[in-house]
Amino acid sequence: MKIYVYIIVFLAALLLVFVLQNATPVFVTFGFWQIQMSLSSIILLSIVGGALLMLAFVTPSRLRKRKELQKMQQRYQQLERNYTITPKKL
Repeated sequence: MKIYVYIIVFLAALLLVFVLQNATPVFVTFGFWQIQMSLSSIILLSIVGGALLMLAFVTPSRLRKRKELQKMQQRYQQLERNYTITPKKL
């Protein structure tokens, strides 16, 4: 458990250094929309947006596979209950 705390603290420190080093304001233009933000904010928002987009594409497939797995497990349990071992006669 302690190693996770150290990893999180280390990653937070790296993020802080990244934000402080990339605090330069930049303009972002998208169509008719223009906004001025720090470079680090834009990069972090882009990463979060990409992660959310990826999650939107992956989630339906994972849910479908989970449902299929549950059906297979139920079928396996049903077959297991119906299966009886008969001793071989010598």
